Amino acid sequence: MGNFDFVYDVFPDMYDDCALAEAYLHADYAVACFYARRAAYALTDYLYYFVFQLAGPSDEPIALRDQLSDPDFRELADLHLIHDLDIVRFAGNAAAHGRGIGEPDALRAVAALHRAFLIAAHQWPDQYAKVDEHTPFDPQATGDHVALNPFQAQELIDDYDSALHEQMDTIDEQLCQLDEQTQRLEEQNNQIARLAQQTLSQQERIAWLEAQLDHQLAQGGVTRKRHGGRRQRKRT
Repeated sequence: MGNFDFVYDVFPDMYDDCALAEAYLHADYAVACFYARRAAYALTDYLYYFVFQLAGPSDEPIALRDQLSDPDFRELADLHLIHDLDIVRFAGNAAAHGRGIGEPDALRAVAALHRAFLIAAHQWPDQYAKVDEHTPFDPQATGDHVALNPFQAQELIDDYDSALHEQMDTIDEQLCQLDEQTQRLEEQNNQIARLAQQTLSQQERIAWLEAQLDHQLAQGGVTRKRHGGRRQRKRT
């Protein structure tokens, strides 16, 4: 039996990546971390979009880092869960970018993934199954996959980079749209300021004209009523 067998019952769509992370744990540390990160992303997506409904699944994709740092997500999710998912994220990023990953790093990441899925399965299962949240991770229960050859490993990294670049392109596009909206807002604010200045100038002009009119009427012996009524000439 594997450490992630329970995932098949609770989150069946996420089981394969969990099982592969475990299977490569002793054979290929970087690949184990890569699959662990992919499983962590799937779990976070499930919680972010479907459980907590912090965004619509049809909206633009949100990076794992941004999901985990979202204040609303952090308020709703278990902080231990977030901590474990961050461990997996850091290890997966290091593996994808060719930074050195040793067995302790991979073991820590896969064990953190195991804890995260236990917490999620206990609190927010996709399908009900009885899960002991305190089940310990057993490093000896992992699979025996052989290490990927360089070509296979590069394919995994390329797939990851491609997905990352798509996310970055989406973020850049959103930033451009935000800049355009900001520019339009500034133009509207400037227009409002100009209109306000024109209104003030008109009010000052009206006040000056009224003062001139009052002066002329006073010279002619006429008092102007400011709130309606007919003008009256004073008898002298």
